[in-house]
Amino acid sequence: MFVGVGREAVEGQERALSALCSSLEPKLLPRCDVAAVHSSLAHMAKLVDGALVRMARRVESSGAYRDTGHSSAADKIASEEGTSKAAAKAKVATSSSSWRVSPTPRTP
Repeated sequence: MFVGVGREAVEGQERALSALCSSLEPKLLPRCDVAAVHSSLAHMAKLVDGALVRMARRVESSGAYRDTGHSSAADKIASEEGTSKAAAKAKVATSSSSWRVSPTPRTP
């Protein structure tokens, strides 16, 4: 039995984040909100980065990269994330060497 977050939940959050980002108008933010909004966006980026590191091992172990025509997990990751193949290989290695990267705690 599958327990956890699946494709539908992730794609739903992607749509919500896309809507948020497309409607964000930094020039319209009151000065008192600028720092807080920036901090929240930076925290979201860290959360996503951590999830991508955790997914790298699964991309490799599942062989799902072949479904998209890539020759390796690092090739798929580099292509999707816009990084170098060396950086993608490092991400796979990091993901493979750690059981789970803890979510980044929110700092006030």
